[in-house]
Amino acid sequence: MADPPSILSPPLNNNDQLPSQSPITTISAAIPILLLVATWYFSVKRSKSRAPPPPGPRGLPIVGYIPFLAGDNPLHRKFADLAAQYGPIFKIWFANQMFVVVSSPDLTKEVLLRGGQNEPIFSTRGFPAAAGVCTYGGTDVLSLPMGHDWKSMRKLLVRETLSNPALDLCFPLRRRELVRSLREVISNELVGKPVGVYELTYKIVSNATLGMLWGGEGDQFCFEELRVVSQEVMEINSRPNVSDMFPLLARFDLQGILKEATAVAQRLDWVFSSVIERRLEGGKLKKQGEGEKRLKDMLQILLEIREDSENAGSSSLASMTHLKAILQVFIFSFSI
Repeated sequence: MADPPSILSPPLNNNDQLPSQSPITTISAAIPILLLVATWYFSVKRSKSRAPPPPGPRGLPIVGYIPFLAGDNPLHRKFADLAAQYGPIFKIWFANQMFVVVSSPDLTKEVLLRGGQNEPIFSTRGFPAAAGVCTYGGTDVLSLPMGHDWKSMRKLLVRETLSNPALDLCFPLRRRELVRSLREVISNELVGKPVGVYELTYKIVSNATLGMLWGGEGDQFCFEELRVVSQEVMEINSRPNVSDMFPLLARFDLQGILKEATAVAQRLDWVFSSVIERRLEGGKLKKQGEGEKRLKDMLQILLEIREDSENAGSSSLASMTHLKAILQVFIFSFSI
């Protein structure tokens, strides 16, 4: 009796061969596996070579420890309580940004002085997203990361604008503004009337600073605009911004802070541009008299340095933007 036909495939003969896969298909299947293995290997190796982060409180997903900082207790006292629990150095998460808090004077000195000389990360400070708009893209000495540009600008400020000879040249300007303010106090209009010491001191410091910067040139509207704009810049930079906690959302500007900062920065740039153009159109300052030192302000010194840098091909003041950024540092430092 004959065997029934088999439903299976017929047996292979010696001359038959199995179908082989293409080399491209094999390589394509192996590449993802190799990438996963390499990623796992380097991540494990990197985690072992790096020191573990300091201890700190656990936060919530997405928002981190921000909800626990709300309340009537001041922030510095909450940090003091965390330092008593976790030690003088601890980490804390604000959204997806990790911050390290150093509360001990000895550790602070170790981090800022010794660590700052060897590790640029300790000397480089982060700044809000709105500050990048208000500081000409972070080109001032307060926002620049530690490097050649920062060292050059700092050297320029220390040697040329804040040195004793430069401050001596600005002394007549400071004295003039002080005398002008005192004359207003003792004028007939204010005799017998109360004078606000805070407002008077603020006005004297503001006028003296503006006199040092550009000799008090310009109309009163320009000065008042500068005071208002500088206060608005400080207020905008102090607001809590979602873009600072989530850098990926900075491009969307959910709170409209970047848009507002751009408008304020344009007004501030208009003030600087107006004063600089007026100085360039009027030419350099003339001598005040025979045997007297030439009266110079900060703007005149910076313009002369920029002119010398252009002639020598140096990069001390590469553009007018750097000059405006330096003027802005003085404005914010004296809180005009």
